[in-house]
Amino acid sequence: SERQVADLKPTLIRIDPMESLYKAIQMLVKNKIHRLPVIDCRTGDAVYIMTHKRLIHFICLHLMDGPQPDFMQKPLMELGIGTYRNIATATRDTPLIVALNVFAERRISALPIVDKTGVCFVTVSCDDPYMYHR
Repeated sequence: SERQVADLKPTLIRIDPMESLYKAIQMLVKNKIHRLPVIDCRTGDAVYIMTHKRLIHFICLHLMDGPQPDFMQKPLMELGIGTYRNIATATRDTPLIVALNVFAERRISALPIVDKTGVCFVTVSCDDPYMYHR
C-alpha cells in the first residue's frame, strides 16, 4: 500500500540553524554521517552543510587560543579516534572501480595508498575531485 511505501522513505537527517554546535556534532556522530544539512525549520530553506572538515576548521580558528580541556593533549589512540586494525588499503595499481567499491562497502571516507612494502605514500579521499576524472 502507499502507506507502507511512505514508511520506507528515509527521513532526512537535518538540524535547525538555532541548534547548538554541540547538538550538530552529536547528530553527526550518532548517525555516522559526514555532512549535516542545516535547514531553517520555519522556511524550509537550506542554509548550510555542516561537515567534519568545517567543524575542525572552526575549532582551530576559534577555540585553540583559550583554555582547552585535558583530552586535547591526549594521544588519538588513547581517545579511540581513528582506525588501528583491519585498515582498508589500495596500491597505485588498484583499478578505480575497486577503490570505489572499497569506499562503499567499508563505509570509509579515505583510503591509504600503499607501496610494495605497505608504507602509505598518499591518502585518497572520497571527496577528492581528482579521483573521478583525469
